[in-house]
Amino acid sequence: MKVPKKEGENTVPSQIIEWVQTHFGSLVYWFLIVLAISAAVTVITNFKKIFDYVTKKLINRSEIDSLMISIEHESNPRFGFSFLYPARWDRFDPANGDGNTFVHPEDEKTKILAWGSNSFEASLNDELDRVIEHASKNKEYNLIKKTESGRYIRGEKTRSQIDGMRIEYSYKDEDNVYLFVMQSITYYEDRTFSVMCQTRLKYKGQFSEDFLNITGSLVVNEEMLIE
Repeated sequence: MKVPKKEGENTVPSQIIEWVQTHFGSLVYWFLIVLAISAAVTVITNFKKIFDYVTKKLINRSEIDSLMISIEHESNPRFGFSFLYPARWDRFDPANGDGNTFVHPEDEKTKILAWGSNSFEASLNDELDRVIEHASKNKEYNLIKKTESGRYIRGEKTRSQIDGMRIEYSYKDEDNVYLFVMQSITYYEDRTFSVMCQTRLKYKGQFSEDFLNITGSLVVNEEMLIE
């Protein structure tokens, strides 16, 4: 039985209903086409950014974590000097006690070396020249910076300044990997003290500040010096 329409009640014209039913599928189709074209244009116009992001995150990471959250103090009893080092890095010490080596657990090319040695060079500059001459024998060596960087000689109750130098350079190693090196050097009473930090050249910007803190922490402890 047909229900009579109440007075004032609105109804949708049958023509509209039929049009929607006929064309709704087409509208959705064209909407999806436009959406796909828009997505394609976005990908094409931002291809380089997307490619760089994917390469960085999924294929070949351009950064590694510094893992310098935990910093500890190390003293070398044989040559009487101390410095800071990242406690989370892997540690390899030589049996003779000359120095210490710390290697980043995710990248063997990123490391910190600290050592002392007996030296009879006439001055700090002579010792520095010797270090630079040795470094310059590497492939594609490039001296980036050479600057004065004073260090401390610490006694039982005193602290006084001694001369020091900091150098930065890059080179290509035996694996054809470009490396960046930052090294602090000081010379005191026929002994040389050095802290050297290195990483891949592409990580230079990431590690420079941490390397400055590490190389700058070198202190000679007078009461520990062995005659």
